[in-house]
Amino acid sequence: MRKLAITGICALAIAAPAAAGPSLNVPKLLRSASKASGLRVKSQPKVTFLSPAAMQAQAIGLLDREYTSDQQAYDETVYRALGLLPANETLRPSLVARAAAATGLYDPQLHRIYVRKQPLKQERRALLVQLVYALQDQNFNLRRLAGVRSGRRDLAIAGSAPVDAYARTRAYVANTRKLAASASPLNDFLSLEAGFSATTGTRFVAQLLAVGGRHAIFTALRSFPTTTEQVFHVDAFLEHQAALTLSLPTAAGTFGREREDTFGELDVRALLAAFRVPQRDRIATGWGGGKTALYRDPNGRQAVALALDWDSSADVDEWADAVTTYVDHAFDAERAGLPATTPCAATKCWSVGGHELAFQRVGNRTVLVLGPDLAGSADLAATILS
Repeated sequence: MRKLAITGICALAIAAPAAAGPSLNVPKLLRSASKASGLRVKSQPKVTFLSPAAMQAQAIGLLDREYTSDQQAYDETVYRALGLLPANETLRPSLVARAAAATGLYDPQLHRIYVRKQPLKQERRALLVQLVYALQDQNFNLRRLAGVRSGRRDLAIAGSAPVDAYARTRAYVANTRKLAASASPLNDFLSLEAGFSATTGTRFVAQLLAVGGRHAIFTALRSFPTTTEQVFHVDAFLEHQAALTLSLPTAAGTFGREREDTFGELDVRALLAAFRVPQRDRIATGWGGGKTALYRDPNGRQAVALALDWDSSADVDEWADAVTTYVDHAFDAERAGLPATTPCAATKCWSVGGHELAFQRVGNRTVLVLGPDLAGSADLAATILS
Protein backbone atom coordinates (compact mmCIF):
# COMPACT_ATOMS: atom_id res chain seq x y z
CA MET A 1 0.00 0.00 0.00
CA ARG A 2 1.91 3.02 0.31
CA LYS A 3 3.87 1.48 -2.51
CA LEU A 4 3.25 -1.65 -4.49
CA ALA A 5 4.46 -4.41 -2.17
CA ILE A 6 7.13 -5.34 -4.73
CA THR A 7 9.93 -2.91 -3.90
CA GLY A 8 11.62 -3.14 -7.23
CA ILE A 9 8.81 -2.63 -9.74
CA CYS A 10 7.91 0.25 -12.03
CA ALA A 11 9.78 3.52 -11.47
CA LEU A 12 9.43 6.54 -13.73
CA ALA A 13 12.47 7.44 -15.79
CA ILE A 14 12.97 10.93 -14.44
CA ALA A 15 16.75 10.96 -14.43
CA ALA A 16 19.04 10.70 -17.42
CA PRO A 17 20.53 7.17 -17.74
CA ALA A 18 24.10 6.79 -16.52
CA ALA A 19 26.41 3.90 -17.14
CA ALA A 20 27.08 1.43 -14.36
CA GLY A 21 30.01 2.37 -12.21
CA PRO A 22 33.36 0.87 -13.27
CA SER A 23 33.83 -0.82 -9.89
CA LEU A 24 30.99 -3.28 -10.51
CA ASN A 25 31.07 -5.88 -13.27
CA VAL A 26 27.42 -6.07 -14.27
CA PRO A 27 27.72 -9.06 -16.67
CA LYS A 28 29.54 -11.05 -13.99
CA LEU A 29 26.95 -10.14 -11.35
CA LEU A 30 24.19 -11.04 -13.78
CA ARG A 31 25.70 -14.50 -14.23
CA SER A 32 25.87 -14.86 -10.45
CA ALA A 33 22.22 -13.84 -10.11
CA SER A 34 21.23 -16.33 -12.80
CA LYS A 35 23.12 -19.17 -11.14
CA ALA A 36 21.68 -18.39 -7.70
CA SER A 37 18.10 -18.03 -8.95
CA GLY A 38 18.06 -20.70 -11.65
CA LEU A 39 16.58 -18.12 -14.04
CA ARG A 40 17.83 -17.91 -17.63
CA VAL A 41 19.39 -14.67 -18.87
CA LYS A 42 17.64 -13.43 -22.00
CA SER A 43 19.24 -10.00 -22.12
CA GLN A 44 21.34 -7.71 -19.95
CA PRO A 45 19.18 -5.07 -18.23
CA LYS A 46 20.24 -1.45 -18.33
CA VAL A 47 21.70 -0.23 -15.03
CA THR A 48 21.67 3.37 -13.81
CA PHE A 49 23.40 4.57 -10.64
CA LEU A 50 21.76 7.61 -9.06
CA SER A 51 22.64 10.09 -6.36
CA PRO A 52 20.60 9.78 -3.15
CA ALA A 53 18.44 12.76 -4.16
CA ALA A 54 17.79 11.41 -7.66
CA MET A 55 17.04 7.95 -6.24
CA GLN A 56 14.53 9.47 -3.85
CA ALA A 57 12.80 11.25 -6.73
CA GLN A 58 12.77 8.02 -8.73
CA ALA A 59 11.23 6.12 -5.83
CA ILE A 60 8.51 8.73 -5.35
CA GLY A 61 7.79 8.47 -9.06
CA LEU A 62 7.31 4.73 -8.53
CA LEU A 63 4.99 5.38 -5.62
CA ASP A 64 2.75 7.73 -7.56
CA ARG A 65 2.65 5.68 -10.74
CA GLU A 66 1.58 2.45 -9.08
CA TYR A 67 -0.28 3.93 -6.11
CA THR A 68 -2.32 6.67 -7.71
CA SER A 69 -3.46 9.83 -5.94
CA ASP A 70 -7.11 8.76 -5.90
CA GLN A 71 -6.21 5.41 -4.33
CA GLN A 72 -4.04 7.20 -1.75
CA ALA A 73 -6.99 9.47 -0.95
CA TYR A 74 -9.30 6.48 -0.53
CA ASP A 75 -6.87 4.70 1.78
CA GLU A 76 -6.38 7.87 3.81
CA THR A 77 -10.15 8.06 4.34
CA VAL A 78 -10.34 4.39 5.36
CA TYR A 79 -7.34 4.65 7.70
CA ARG A 80 -8.77 7.72 9.36
CA ALA A 81 -12.14 6.01 9.89
CA LEU A 82 -10.45 2.92 11.35
CA GLY A 83 -8.57 5.04 13.88
CA LEU A 84 -5.15 4.51 12.28
CA LEU A 85 -4.72 8.14 11.19
CA PRO A 86 -5.54 11.17 13.36
CA ALA A 87 -7.85 13.81 11.89
CA ASN A 88 -5.06 16.40 11.79
CA GLU A 89 -2.59 14.20 9.85
CA THR A 90 -2.35 12.97 6.26
CA LEU A 91 -1.12 9.72 4.79
CA ARG A 92 1.26 11.21 2.24
CA PRO A 93 4.31 11.92 4.50
CA SER A 94 4.44 8.30 5.65
CA LEU A 95 4.23 7.05 2.07
CA VAL A 96 6.98 9.38 0.86
CA ALA A 97 9.29 8.50 3.76
CA ARG A 98 9.00 4.80 3.00
CA ALA A 99 9.51 5.23 -0.73
CA ALA A 100 12.54 7.45 -0.18
CA ALA A 101 14.34 4.66 1.71
CA ALA A 102 14.72 2.53 -1.45
CA THR A 103 18.29 1.58 -2.39
CA GLY A 104 17.33 -0.17 -5.62
CA LEU A 105 14.44 -0.24 -8.09
CA TYR A 106 13.59 -2.26 -11.18
CA ASP A 107 11.27 -0.94 -13.87
CA PRO A 108 9.85 -3.78 -16.02
CA GLN A 109 8.31 -1.29 -18.44
CA LEU A 110 11.74 0.12 -19.29
CA HIS A 111 13.74 -3.01 -18.35
CA ARG A 112 16.00 -0.74 -16.34
CA ILE A 113 17.59 -1.05 -12.90
CA TYR A 114 18.21 1.96 -10.67
CA VAL A 115 20.69 1.73 -7.79
CA ARG A 116 21.45 4.41 -5.25
CA LYS A 117 25.12 5.43 -5.06
CA GLN A 118 26.59 4.18 -1.78
CA PRO A 119 29.61 2.21 -0.53
CA LEU A 120 30.64 -0.53 -2.96
CA LYS A 121 29.49 -3.46 -0.81
CA GLN A 122 26.00 -2.00 -0.40
CA GLU A 123 25.83 -1.11 -4.11
CA ARG A 124 26.72 -4.68 -5.06
CA ARG A 125 24.06 -6.11 -2.75
CA ALA A 126 21.40 -3.74 -4.05
CA LEU A 127 22.32 -4.46 -7.67
CA LEU A 128 22.20 -8.23 -7.13
CA VAL A 129 18.66 -7.98 -5.77
CA GLN A 130 17.53 -5.92 -8.75
CA LEU A 131 19.23 -8.29 -11.19
CA VAL A 132 17.13 -11.14 -9.81
CA TYR A 133 14.04 -8.94 -10.27
CA ALA A 134 15.12 -8.39 -13.88
CA LEU A 135 15.58 -12.12 -14.45
CA GLN A 136 12.16 -12.82 -12.96
CA ASP A 137 10.73 -10.25 -15.35
CA GLN A 138 12.50 -11.79 -18.35
CA ASN A 139 11.17 -15.24 -17.49
CA PHE A 140 7.73 -14.48 -15.99
CA ASN A 141 6.73 -10.92 -17.04
CA LEU A 142 6.46 -8.76 -13.93
CA ARG A 143 4.43 -6.22 -15.85
CA ARG A 144 1.42 -8.34 -14.86
CA LEU A 145 1.72 -6.73 -11.42
CA ALA A 146 1.61 -3.18 -12.77
CA GLY A 147 -1.60 -1.28 -12.08
CA VAL A 148 -3.25 -3.96 -9.94
CA ARG A 149 -3.06 -1.90 -6.75
CA SER A 150 -6.17 0.15 -7.48
CA GLY A 151 -9.15 -1.71 -6.03
CA ARG A 152 -7.22 -4.97 -5.66
CA ARG A 153 -5.08 -4.27 -2.66
CA ASP A 154 -4.85 -7.85 -1.38
CA LEU A 155 -3.99 -9.26 -4.80
CA ALA A 156 -1.23 -6.68 -5.32
CA ILE A 157 0.43 -7.48 -1.99
CA ALA A 158 0.02 -11.24 -2.41
CA GLY A 159 1.37 -11.32 -5.95
CA SER A 160 4.40 -9.25 -5.03
CA ALA A 161 5.36 -11.34 -2.01
CA PRO A 162 7.08 -14.28 -3.77
CA VAL A 163 8.72 -11.90 -6.27
CA ASP A 164 10.23 -9.75 -3.52
CA ALA A 165 11.17 -12.67 -1.31
CA TYR A 166 12.83 -14.72 -4.06
CA ALA A 167 14.82 -11.73 -5.29
CA ARG A 168 16.22 -11.09 -1.84
CA THR A 169 16.85 -14.69 -0.81
CA ARG A 170 18.60 -15.52 -4.09
CA ALA A 171 20.78 -12.44 -3.61
CA TYR A 172 21.46 -13.58 -0.03
CA VAL A 173 20.10 -10.40 1.50
CA ALA A 174 18.69 -10.66 5.02
CA ASN A 175 14.89 -10.60 5.09
CA THR A 176 14.34 -10.07 8.80
CA ARG A 177 12.06 -7.24 9.83
CA LYS A 178 10.38 -6.86 13.21
CA LEU A 179 7.61 -4.59 14.43
CA ALA A 180 8.98 -2.21 17.01
CA ALA A 181 6.75 -0.59 19.58
CA SER A 182 5.45 2.69 18.20
CA ALA A 183 3.22 5.52 19.32
CA SER A 184 1.65 5.56 15.86
CA PRO A 185 -0.89 2.89 14.89
CA LEU A 186 -0.49 3.98 11.25
CA ASN A 187 3.27 3.39 11.37
CA ASP A 188 2.73 -0.06 12.87
CA PHE A 189 0.11 -0.91 10.26
CA LEU A 190 2.24 0.26 7.32
CA SER A 191 5.36 -1.42 8.71
CA LEU A 192 3.65 -4.79 8.96
CA GLU A 193 2.29 -4.53 5.45
CA ALA A 194 5.57 -3.26 3.98
CA GLY A 195 7.46 -6.08 5.71
CA PHE A 196 5.10 -8.81 4.50
CA SER A 197 7.34 -9.90 1.62
CA ALA A 198 10.44 -9.94 3.81
CA THR A 199 8.84 -12.05 6.53
CA THR A 200 5.86 -14.13 5.44
CA GLY A 201 6.89 -14.02 1.78
CA THR A 202 10.31 -15.45 2.64
CA ARG A 203 8.69 -18.26 4.61
CA PHE A 204 6.30 -18.93 1.71
CA VAL A 205 9.22 -19.21 -0.73
CA ALA A 206 11.12 -21.50 1.64
CA GLN A 207 8.08 -23.77 2.01
CA LEU A 208 7.63 -23.98 -1.76
CA LEU A 209 11.31 -24.76 -2.26
CA ALA A 210 11.07 -27.51 0.36
CA VAL A 211 7.98 -28.98 -1.29
CA GLY A 212 9.04 -28.89 -4.91
CA GLY A 213 12.34 -27.09 -5.35
CA ARG A 214 12.73 -24.33 -7.90
CA HIS A 215 9.89 -25.73 -9.98
CA ALA A 216 7.47 -24.97 -7.13
CA ILE A 217 8.62 -21.38 -6.69
CA PHE A 218 8.59 -20.85 -10.46
CA THR A 219 4.96 -21.99 -10.38
CA ALA A 220 4.25 -19.17 -7.90
CA LEU A 221 6.04 -16.69 -10.16
CA ARG A 222 4.12 -17.91 -13.18
CA SER A 223 0.74 -17.81 -11.40
CA PHE A 224 1.01 -15.35 -8.51
CA PRO A 225 -0.84 -15.92 -5.23
CA THR A 226 -4.18 -14.12 -5.43
CA THR A 227 -4.67 -13.43 -1.71
CA THR A 228 -2.40 -12.81 1.25
CA GLU A 229 -4.15 -15.80 2.84
CA GLN A 230 -2.42 -17.99 0.23
CA VAL A 231 0.96 -16.56 1.26
CA PHE A 232 0.28 -17.09 4.98
CA HIS A 233 -0.96 -20.64 4.36
CA VAL A 234 0.91 -22.42 1.58
CA ASP A 235 -1.76 -25.16 1.42
CA ALA A 236 -4.29 -22.49 0.41
CA PHE A 237 -2.01 -21.54 -2.49
CA LEU A 238 -1.41 -25.14 -3.56
CA GLU A 239 -5.16 -25.83 -3.42
CA HIS A 240 -5.99 -22.58 -5.30
CA GLN A 241 -8.31 -21.38 -2.54
CA ALA A 242 -9.87 -18.13 -3.72
CA ALA A 243 -11.40 -15.43 -1.54
CA LEU A 244 -15.15 -15.59 -1.03
CA THR A 245 -17.00 -13.16 -3.26
CA LEU A 246 -18.39 -10.15 -1.41
CA SER A 247 -20.96 -7.94 -3.12
CA LEU A 248 -21.54 -4.61 -1.41
CA PRO A 249 -24.68 -2.62 -2.32
CA THR A 250 -24.24 0.44 -4.51
CA ALA A 251 -26.82 2.31 -2.42
CA ALA A 252 -28.02 2.06 1.16
CA GLY A 253 -30.74 4.50 2.16
CA THR A 254 -29.43 7.97 1.37
CA PHE A 255 -25.85 6.69 1.04
CA GLY A 256 -24.27 5.81 -2.29
CA ARG A 257 -21.11 3.76 -2.67
CA GLU A 258 -18.21 5.76 -4.09
CA ARG A 259 -15.38 3.25 -4.04
CA GLU A 260 -14.38 -0.14 -2.66
CA ASP A 261 -11.25 -2.21 -2.23
CA THR A 262 -10.26 -5.63 -0.94
CA PHE A 263 -9.21 -6.18 2.68
CA GLY A 264 -7.19 -9.36 3.12
CA GLU A 265 -5.95 -11.55 5.93
CA LEU A 266 -2.80 -9.41 6.12
CA ASP A 267 -4.93 -6.28 6.55
CA VAL A 268 -6.90 -7.88 9.39
CA ARG A 269 -3.71 -8.94 11.16
CA ALA A 270 -2.10 -5.52 10.66
CA LEU A 271 -5.18 -3.64 11.90
CA LEU A 272 -5.42 -5.74 15.07
CA ALA A 273 -1.66 -5.55 15.60
CA ALA A 274 -1.67 -1.76 15.26
CA PHE A 275 -3.97 -1.59 18.29
CA ARG A 276 -2.33 -4.48 20.17
CA VAL A 277 -5.40 -6.74 20.07
CA PRO A 278 -4.39 -10.13 21.58
CA GLN A 279 -4.36 -13.37 19.55
CA ARG A 280 -4.61 -11.43 16.30
CA ASP A 281 -2.92 -14.10 14.18
CA ARG A 282 -5.31 -16.82 15.31
CA ILE A 283 -8.30 -14.52 14.78
CA ALA A 284 -7.25 -13.53 11.26
CA THR A 285 -6.61 -17.13 10.22
CA GLY A 286 -10.36 -17.63 9.86
CA TRP A 287 -10.53 -14.96 7.11
CA GLY A 288 -12.53 -15.98 4.06
CA GLY A 289 -12.88 -12.70 2.17
CA GLY A 290 -13.00 -8.99 2.83
CA LYS A 291 -13.68 -5.53 1.46
CA THR A 292 -13.76 -1.92 2.54
CA ALA A 293 -16.09 0.64 0.99
CA LEU A 294 -16.68 4.38 1.16
CA TYR A 295 -20.29 5.58 1.14
CA ARG A 296 -21.45 9.19 0.92
CA ASP A 297 -24.87 10.88 1.16
CA PRO A 298 -26.11 13.97 -0.76
CA ASN A 299 -25.03 16.22 2.14
CA GLY A 300 -21.43 15.02 1.84
CA ARG A 301 -21.51 12.92 5.01
CA GLN A 302 -19.45 9.76 4.64
CA ALA A 303 -19.37 6.29 6.12
CA VAL A 304 -16.70 3.60 5.84
CA ALA A 305 -17.65 -0.09 5.91
CA LEU A 306 -15.37 -3.04 6.65
CA ALA A 307 -17.10 -6.24 5.48
CA LEU A 308 -15.55 -9.65 6.21
CA ASP A 309 -16.57 -13.23 5.52
CA TRP A 310 -15.32 -15.97 7.82
CA ASP A 311 -14.74 -19.69 7.42
CA SER A 312 -16.84 -20.79 10.38
CA SER A 313 -19.10 -19.56 13.15
CA ALA A 314 -16.24 -20.06 15.61
CA ASP A 315 -14.13 -17.66 13.53
CA VAL A 316 -16.96 -15.11 13.61
CA ASP A 317 -17.18 -15.43 17.40
CA GLU A 318 -13.46 -14.66 17.70
CA TRP A 319 -13.73 -11.68 15.35
CA ALA A 320 -16.76 -10.30 17.19
CA ASP A 321 -14.84 -10.40 20.48
CA ALA A 322 -11.80 -8.83 18.80
CA VAL A 323 -13.91 -5.98 17.40
CA THR A 324 -14.94 -4.97 20.92
CA THR A 325 -11.29 -4.87 22.01
CA TYR A 326 -10.32 -3.02 18.83
CA VAL A 327 -13.01 -0.36 19.40
CA ASP A 328 -11.76 0.07 22.96
CA HIS A 329 -8.07 0.42 22.00
CA ALA A 330 -8.68 2.56 18.92
CA PHE A 331 -11.34 4.97 20.18
CA ASP A 332 -11.70 4.65 23.96
CA ALA A 333 -8.22 3.80 25.21
CA GLU A 334 -8.08 6.59 27.80
CA ARG A 335 -10.95 5.17 29.85
CA ALA A 336 -10.69 1.99 31.88
CA GLY A 337 -12.76 -1.02 30.87
CA LEU A 338 -14.47 -1.90 27.62
CA PRO A 339 -16.69 0.77 26.06
CA ALA A 340 -20.40 0.56 26.78
CA THR A 341 -22.65 -0.40 23.89
CA THR A 342 -25.55 1.73 22.74
CA PRO A 343 -28.94 0.24 21.70
CA CYS A 344 -29.38 0.26 17.94
CA ALA A 345 -30.79 -1.71 15.01
CA ALA A 346 -27.50 -3.56 14.43
CA THR A 347 -25.97 -6.45 16.41
CA LYS A 348 -23.88 -4.05 18.48
CA CYS A 349 -23.19 -0.30 18.44
CA TRP A 350 -20.83 2.11 20.15
CA SER A 351 -20.74 5.87 20.45
CA VAL A 352 -17.22 6.61 21.70
CA GLY A 353 -14.70 9.40 21.28
CA GLY A 354 -16.81 11.17 18.70
CA HIS A 355 -17.09 8.01 16.59
CA GLU A 356 -20.34 6.22 15.75
CA LEU A 357 -19.81 2.52 15.04
CA ALA A 358 -22.20 -0.30 14.21
CA PHE A 359 -21.32 -3.99 14.02
CA GLN A 360 -23.62 -6.42 12.22
CA ARG A 361 -23.36 -10.20 12.03
CA VAL A 362 -25.38 -12.51 9.80
CA GLY A 363 -24.21 -16.10 9.66
CA ASN A 364 -20.51 -16.10 8.81
CA ARG A 365 -20.65 -12.58 7.41
CA THR A 366 -19.85 -9.43 9.36
CA VAL A 367 -19.62 -5.71 8.73
CA LEU A 368 -18.31 -2.85 10.83
CA VAL A 369 -19.57 0.59 9.79
CA LEU A 370 -18.06 3.86 10.96
CA GLY A 371 -20.54 6.57 10.03
CA PRO A 372 -21.66 10.10 10.83
CA ASP A 373 -24.34 9.03 13.34
CA LEU A 374 -25.38 5.87 15.10
CA ALA A 375 -28.67 5.39 13.28
CA GLY A 376 -27.04 5.85 9.90
CA SER A 377 -24.23 3.44 10.74
CA ALA A 378 -26.69 0.80 11.96
CA ASP A 379 -28.93 1.17 8.92
CA LEU A 380 -26.00 0.92 6.55
CA ALA A 381 -24.66 -2.18 8.35
CA ALA A 382 -28.06 -3.86 8.15
CA THR A 383 -28.41 -3.03 4.44
CA ILE A 384 -24.97 -4.37 3.55
CA LEU A 385 -25.75 -7.76 5.10
CA SER A 386 -29.40 -7.92 4.06
